[in-house]
Amino acid sequence: CGPVAALHYHHENGGRFMNTGIINRKLARIAYPAAVATALVLSGPLHAKPKTIFLTIDCDSGDTITKQLDKYPGESLDITVKGICNESVEIRGGNVVLHGNDRKTDGIAGAAKGDALVIRDAADVDVRELQLSNGISGLRVVRSRENISLSNLLVFNNAANGILLDDSTATVTGVAIAENGLGLSTEVAIGIGAVNGSDATCTECSIFATNTSET
Repeated sequence: CGPVAALHYHHENGGRFMNTGIINRKLARIAYPAAVATALVLSGPLHAKPKTIFLTIDCDSGDTITKQLDKYPGESLDITVKGICNESVEIRGGNVVLHGNDRKTDGIAGAAKGDALVIRDAADVDVRELQLSNGISGLRVVRSRENISLSNLLVFNNAANGILLDDSTATVTGVAIAENGLGLSTEVAIGIGAVNGSDATCTECSIFATNTSET
């Protein structure tokens, strides 16, 4: 009733509605709690961080990395690899941490005619403490430029390339690359390569024969 009475008072006296601020302030006080509640409901979920799912892959028991990636598409995953998984793995989308405990014993041996590991159209991917072998390439990164981290990897015995970045950007740290290109002529084999505008920062990396190029 208060705001209505104040409004009628100014109307009847031909005033200039000098006190409409009083009405507005009263109405604002009434509306404020509801507006805040609505804002909290709307904004809360938008800013919530995705919940990370922690998984352990026991390669020796027949479990596969691919099976778990397919089971949780679009989820934020932290995957620990135990042993050597015999498969070709592809990470798409991102929000994935893929790691072992020791690169001498944990990793991926690529399936026939495939790369050991491919990161494609992804962001926020962290791969570390794994060995990558027996693929066409040990690791190929395609169209992935945001927060791609590759660290403490052992990349060896792949038919063509150790690590190949294609239209991608990655930070590479503490990686050992050796004995790749065994299936190609020495003019083609690449230890770590960057093509189609790719960029890689390689810190404390070791690249050995048979790799013939470190471009």
